[in-house]
Amino acid sequence: MWIVTGSQDSWIETYYKPMQARFENFLKRNNNSELARKVVEDNQAEIDLYQKFKDYYSYGFYIARKNE
Repeated sequence: MWIVTGSQDSWIETYYKPMQARFENFLKRNNNSELARKVVEDNQAEIDLYQKFKDYYSYGFYIARKNE
């Protein structure tokens, strides 16, 4: 098992800000469709929650392998 950690600001600087920077082009590429707007809205909601509750927020990633 690997555990990857980083500062709270690293999530903002290296993950969320680059994601936000792509929102406008994503919407343009998808003709500002309702679905594209919903994707951006949902991702922005996650960003807002992280920024508000980052002291209590974490992510977990799990990798599984099917046994034969």
